[in-house]
Amino acid sequence: MEQSVRQLWWYAMALLLLLGVFGEVCLLTSCRDRWGQDTSSIVLFIASFVVGAVLLILSFIPAPAPRTPRKYRPGWVSIAAWVFVVVLLALPVIQAAWHKFPVDYSDPSQSDIIPQIYVLLDRFWHGINPYLVINEWGYDLSPTYLPFTWLPFSVPYALGLDFRMYAFGLFLIGVVVSIKYWQPGWIGIFVGCAYLFLWLRMVAIFDDIVYGVTVEWMIAGCYLLFLASWRSRSVWFQALTLSACLLSRYALIFWLPMFALYLWNLRSRKHVLKGVAIVAGTVLVLYVLPFWLRDPGSFTRGLAHHQRAALAEWHGQPWQDDMNKPYTLYKGVGLANRFFESSETPVENRLKRLQRTQIALLMGWVALSMLLYWRTVRKMIHPTYFVWGSFKIYLALFYHLLQLPYTYLFVVLVAINIPILVRIFRDRGIVDQATLPVPAPTPTV
Repeated sequence: MEQSVRQLWWYAMALLLLLGVFGEVCLLTSCRDRWGQDTSSIVLFIASFVVGAVLLILSFIPAPAPRTPRKYRPGWVSIAAWVFVVVLLALPVIQAAWHKFPVDYSDPSQSDIIPQIYVLLDRFWHGINPYLVINEWGYDLSPTYLPFTWLPFSVPYALGLDFRMYAFGLFLIGVVVSIKYWQPGWIGIFVGCAYLFLWLRMVAIFDDIVYGVTVEWMIAGCYLLFLASWRSRSVWFQALTLSACLLSRYALIFWLPMFALYLWNLRSRKHVLKGVAIVAGTVLVLYVLPFWLRDPGSFTRGLAHHQRAALAEWHGQPWQDDMNKPYTLYKGVGLANRFFESSETPVENRLKRLQRTQIALLMGWVALSMLLYWRTVRKMIHPTYFVWGSFKIYLALFYHLLQLPYTYLFVVLVAINIPILVRIFRDRGIVDQATLPVPAPTPTV
C-alpha cells in the first residue's frame, strides 16, 4: 500500500513537472501576454517555481521502478543524432528568423548586443583595451560584457562566420553533453528532444528576435555544461564550467554557497577548496589581470551605464503612446512592472527597490535552501534533485525580478529544463532497485 502511494506521488509530480516546463515555453512564446501583463507574468513565474518545487519534492520520493541498465542507455552518437534530427526539423523556421535580421556589426539600431561583441573583439585583437567607452555610434556606451561573453567569438571573428549561428552551435554542444552526462534512457531522450523541438520552433515563430539579434544561446550552453559537470567527479570540469558561467551571465553568483555545500557533502572539503582555487585562478587569468587591473574603473562604469539604461527604459520609449507603461515592462514577462506601479515615488527609487528586493530574495532563498539541505540530506533519496530544484527556483527569482525583463534572457531559465526532463523520464524509472526499501524477511515456521 505504501509503495502504491509513493508511485502515485511520483507520477503526480512528473505530470506537474511537465505542466511547468511546457507552460514556460508557451507563456514565453505563443501565450505571452495573452491575459495581460499582471496575470501572464505571474502565471509564468508560477510555472518556473513549480518546476523547482517538484524537484525538491522528488528528492525524497523513490521512483516506481529501477533505471535503465547502463548497456541499454544511448551513447554519444545516438544522442547527437537525436539532437541533429530535432535541429533539422526546426531549421526552416530558425533560418527564417536569421534571414529576417541581417547581421551588421557596425549598426546597433536593432540591438547593440552583437555590434558590442564585435567592437570588443576588434579592439582586443588589435591590442586596444576592449573596455574603453564605445562612442562610434553617436552616444557613449560603457561595455558591460565579461570576457566569456565575447572572447569565444574569436573563432567566427577570424573566419568571418555568423556570430548567431556559432552561438547556436555551442548551445547544441551543451545540449548533447548535458544529456549524455545525465544518463538518459530512450524515453528520456524522446521527452527531452520533443521539448527541445517545441521550444526551438516556438521561439523562432513567436520571438524570432532571440535568434536574430542575440547570442544568449551560447550562454545557455555554458549553463548546460555546468549542469553536466554535477555528474562528473572532475573538479576541473566543474570549476571551469562554473567559471564560464561567472564570466558570461553571472546570475548564479549568490547561489554558489549552496553548490559548495552540496559538493562538500557529496565529495569532500578538499574537492571544494580545490574548485574554489581553480575558479579564482580562472577569473584572475581571464579577467582581472588582462582587463580589470589595466582599467579598474571599467566594471563600475559598465554597471553605471546599465543602471542609466534601465532608468531610461523605465521612463518609456519615445515612440510610445502611453508613457505610463514602459514597453519593456509590459510584454507579459517579468514582475518589474509591479514595482513600477507600486508608489508615486521617483522612478529611480522604485528601480532601486526592485533591485534590493531581488537581492534580498535571492540571498534569503539560498540561506533557506542550505538550511533545508543540511537538515534533511540524510533523508533524501536523490540529493541532486534537491540542489537542482534550489537552482531552478533561484534562477526563477533572478530572471522574473530583472529590472529589464527582455525575453531573450529567459533562454537560460528554459534551457536547464532539458537535462531535467531526460533525467526524470528515464526508462522504467529514475533510481536503482537497491535504493528502494528492503522488504522485511518472511518469518519461517
